[in-house]
Amino acid sequence: MKKLIFLLSIITLFTVSCETEYIPTDIQQEADVVVEGYIEASDRALPPYVILTKTANFFREFDPNKLESYLIKNAVVTVSDGTITDTLPPFCLNSLDAAQKKIVAGFLGFNPDSIGGADLCIYINPLGKIRPKEGNSYTLTVKTQGKTITAVTTIPKRIPLDSLSFIPTPNNVIDSMVQLRGYISDPAGVKNFYRSAIGSEGGQLRFSTNSAISDNFFDGKPSFQFPLSKPTLPNQERIDFETAGLYKKGEKVTVKYLCIDESQYNFWNTAAQSAQNQGPFSTYTRIKSNIKGGVGVWGGISATYYEVQAPK
Repeated sequence: MKKLIFLLSIITLFTVSCETEYIPTDIQQEADVVVEGYIEASDRALPPYVILTKTANFFREFDPNKLESYLIKNAVVTVSDGTITDTLPPFCLNSLDAAQKKIVAGFLGFNPDSIGGADLCIYINPLGKIRPKEGNSYTLTVKTQGKTITAVTTIPKRIPLDSLSFIPTPNNVIDSMVQLRGYISDPAGVKNFYRSAIGSEGGQLRFSTNSAISDNFFDGKPSFQFPLSKPTLPNQERIDFETAGLYKKGEKVTVKYLCIDESQYNFWNTAAQSAQNQGPFSTYTRIKSNIKGGVGVWGGISATYYEVQAPK
């Protein structure tokens, strides 16, 4: 795989889950620090968290057995709301017992046995004093490898869904399965950006490849209808295209609907384009980042959770 490697993208290879444009001009250059972090306002929000890694050489084959060499474990990471500053210490898998490791792996959405014993770390402070709020801005600072890396994000206003509903498959050709639709009334005249994660039967919430959307085509429309397809399971080699994205009747579904800022939308949109540009004749896709001094994303999120069950 000849792509820039982001940590969660690395995990994606085993499981699934910027205003500066980045693309390596010198393929032998020193590795950049890659940031993936989020701060969320919701009734189920986890504390702000960050994962750090290094980029891989664009033309070098990625070796899963060397995952450890891409991880950054000794950084100093802080988050500030302008008044309060919280330090996020690293919590590493190999310092946890089996039960704790399972919980963290479930949170990140991967099988801990799939990373060959690599000591994956997440920077998080469960006892932090910052309480994320919609409309507020938050500054991330990372000090590592002699570099100071910064990013700023604003948590957007929460825009809940009007409703969710299951509908029959086209022409009801598969009567044992249904489609899921969401309905949202998008505020007029304001740029809004959304992303959705979906879990089934209490399983891990997962994002589809093109889960980030803008309201370019439905700005101001009341109760706009859109599909919420079931994400493909990680590393699923055989996909049944007849049933892909559908839900079994009686299936319990969790939807996490996120409002994200524009820089985060740009990151995920260009990252999806990059992932799709495979093959020896593919061209570079410049992944947009809001990280100064590195690459990746520091994203503010406001989210609403929904629990629904497909009719039997």
